[in-house]
Amino acid sequence: MNYLTTILKPETLSCIQRAKEQCGTNPQLLIMAMARAVAARLSIPGEEVKSATDFFNTMCVSKARSLVSSLSDALTFNTDELMASVKLFWMIRYKAAYPSDMIHDSIGCCSESTFLGYGSVITASEVKLIQDNTVALVCAFNHFSKVLCEVCEYKQAQDLKVV
Repeated sequence: MNYLTTILKPETLSCIQRAKEQCGTNPQLLIMAMARAVAARLSIPGEEVKSATDFFNTMCVSKARSLVSSLSDALTFNTDELMASVKLFWMIRYKAAYPSDMIHDSIGCCSESTFLGYGSVITASEVKLIQDNTVALVCAFNHFSKVLCEVCEYKQAQDLKVV
């Protein structure tokens, strides 16, 4: 945790431990909370794009990897799994901003999940995990968001020093 201890305020640093406590022993909850927090820091295009995946890969992956790298200084997790979840949560945000004209789920009718934009990118088991652990996920997400906000502020200040 050497890098984060040098850039984060002590009260922000404690957010990492509180997030871990919220998620308990379930690594999937920790991944989801971190992924949602990282995805929230990434840009959504100002208008609908031809390929959301291409936009994500071109415009968001570098920043996502940088934020994930910052978290890896304090936590042990599967980086590939976290990056896949970051993309999933970013896609949910994109689909909420730019819903399809016609929304269908696998049986041809519009369920709540497809209406809200996440039915085509998140599995039923992931939805259940979120529903069963909403309070823990929201608390952990808020803690990770605070950490990432401070990391981004630090990096932005460093970028301004270089210029």
